[in-house]
Amino acid sequence: MRNVFLEEKHTSTEKLVELTQDHLSNYSRHIYNIKHQSERLGKLRESLTQNEVVVHVDYKACHGKGAPDGVGHALKNLADTIVSYGTSIPDADTHAEQLNLNSSVRLFKITEEDVKSSAELVPPDLKTVPGTMRIHQLTSTKAGLIYTREVSCFCDFACGCLSLKRRP
Repeated sequence: MRNVFLEEKHTSTEKLVELTQDHLSNYSRHIYNIKHQSERLGKLRESLTQNEVVVHVDYKACHGKGAPDGVGHALKNLADTIVSYGTSIPDADTHAEQLNLNSSVRLFKITEEDVKSSAELVPPDLKTVPGTMRIHQLTSTKAGLIYTREVSCFCDFACGCLSLKRRP
């Protein structure tokens, strides 16, 4: 027999309505975005020629469903297979070497020095983009100017629908 303890909480109907309203717009935007993307992807798939492919990469946090995650999963399975056939992979260099020999994906080692020298190329006055986790679509037509949307749009870039924001 299991003991169950219930904690009694008191609130008002007004507080529950307020909490619902606070979260409803985000939820509605999320549902609209999923529906919009799904419809557009369906139309793209229907119009594909034999030599075309649609790649849908969803950049939302913690999804793990994008193309990079799929490639990473495939490479991990390949490394597991290589080890199961008796090849030892004791370090990162051997890992990259074995995967490069057995896969069409090319891996490159990025050293700490590479990271440091790349960091030196970033302008010190580079501005962050506010609300990055809410952005579903980002487009740039010239250096220093980006356009973002919280809901993806697959119309003409300049359509202006779905709250296109210019960010200098």
